[in-house]
Amino acid sequence: MRIDVQDIITIGDEHYIRARSSLADDRRRVLLSGDTFAVFDRSGDFQPIGSGEFGLFHCDTRYLSAFELRINGRRPLLLSSSIRDDNAVLAVDLTNSEMRRGDQLIRHGTVHIYRSKFLRPACCFERIRIENYGTEIAELTLSLQFGAAIVLELRRLPELFCGFPRRPQNAPTLYPVACSPQAWAAGSVFLLLQSCLGLHISAENSRITFYYPALPKSVEKVCLKNLIVGNGSADLVVTRDRDAVGVGISKRIGNIEVVTIS
Repeated sequence: MRIDVQDIITIGDEHYIRARSSLADDRRRVLLSGDTFAVFDRSGDFQPIGSGEFGLFHCDTRYLSAFELRINGRRPLLLSSSIRDDNAVLAVDLTNSEMRRGDQLIRHGTVHIYRSKFLRPACCFERIRIENYGTEIAELTLSLQFGAAIVLELRRLPELFCGFPRRPQNAPTLYPVACSPQAWAAGSVFLLLQSCLGLHISAENSRITFYYPALPKSVEKVCLKNLIVGNGSADLVVTRDRDAVGVGISKRIGNIEVVTIS
């Protein structure tokens, strides 16, 4: 999680927040929807440091512990922050500090950022609107940095989440074989070979087709042995002669058709 280094003072192994930094402001904004509630700072972020338990909670479990908006890598300046009377929407007005992007100087207050947040059961929604009040085009990079590892084993994010249905009071479902073993890596060699050779197999028609096969310059020959198609099999040799790639049959069992399209 990136923090503006101008807001942090490090002395030895201790870290301190500047008193004038917005990170030192522990005033909170709270939204509630059924069993779901969120505790924001006044800028609409979940701070990973500072006092208070910021985050998105559902059924007494915190599912999102950090969520921060940055403009060109820096925290925007707070203009105003309020919660609607019915406690349904958090509205935040922000602007930019003076910053440079290459040769372009973007003066303080040029860009207005409006954030509105509201909750639904087990969900947090946000709308962001950006307006440029300057006379020139302002090139900005908007980033959202978040931390969701707090409810996962060893606080370690997986490579991906499964597409299983949402289960109340449970953390996101991890991909079952993402790490033990690397299932996608085990098939990567075969998928790469299939992509290079344009290999397509039709078991119904007992046909092997090569669509515009190609081999890298470092590879002159590839042998495919015991390639089973329907009730038959074939041994094939793919060779490269300069930029031309050809396919030969060294062994064939059954009525298998081999087609090359190039």
